[in-house]
Amino acid sequence: MTFQKHKGYGKNKSNTIDNIRYKLNRHDAKWYGANWCGFCQAQKKVLANVDKSLLKYFVEDTSDVPKEIQGFPSLYIPPRDGREAKVVPGYKSWAQISHFLSQLP
Repeated sequence: MTFQKHKGYGKNKSNTIDNIRYKLNRHDAKWYGANWCGFCQAQKKVLANVDKSLLKYFVEDTSDVPKEIQGFPSLYIPPRDGREAKVVPGYKSWAQISHFLSQLP
C-alpha cells in the first residue's frame, strides 16, 4: 500500500503526508514496537510511508521504553509544556493516524 502526497484539491488537507510528518515531529512523537510483534510489523509498513525515521523505535530490548507504554505497537507523545504524556496503543491505520493527529494542536 502506498500513499500519495495530497495535490491540494479537496477541503481536508489535515491528513497529507507532509502534515502528518510535521505534527509527529512537532510533538516529538515516537512509535514503539518490537521486532517479534506481528501487529508491529504491519504498523511498520504504514509508518514507512510517512517517515522511515519513526522505525528506529522498534526495539528488541524493552528496557529503554517509557513506563507509560504498556504494549506494542504504541504511539508515544512525551510530556511537554505542562501536558501529560499521551499513549495511543495498538495498530493504527493511515486514517486512524490522520484522525488522531488532526486532534493535536
